[in-house]
Amino acid sequence: MGMLPIMLVLRQSFGGIVMKAFFNSIYNLFKRVREAYVTESVFLVLTFFVLLFIMGSTVFYCVVEKISVVESFFYSVIVMTTLGATDFVPKTAPGKIFTACYSLMGTALFIGLITGLAQAIVIKEHRLEKK
Repeated sequence: MGMLPIMLVLRQSFGGIVMKAFFNSIYNLFKRVREAYVTESVFLVLTFFVLLFIMGSTVFYCVVEKISVVESFFYSVIVMTTLGATDFVPKTAPGKIFTACYSLMGTALFIGLITGLAQAIVIKEHRLEKK
């Protein structure tokens, strides 16, 4: 019985350490992403195109498929990030053709953005190591 309170204290402190490490890692990731955006202007252009792509597809799904703005936005993001939620399937022929093209181009654009961002972070780390 005497070990139970000690184990609870150890568990809580371990959980606190893990959470602190997790949030520290997230902070460092966002810091490096921000630095990459500041030093590499290509990411601003890629981000602009990703947002433009999502907004355009949101409008398309609202008009052609007659679904709400929130559902259209959700579906646009899901298709671009390749998560593939099956809650909504386009019903019209133009919607199906658009979704096929959008998923190919959107996925390529999104992967290009993520890959370029990772590459910029690695290049930044190499520059810091050389100093």
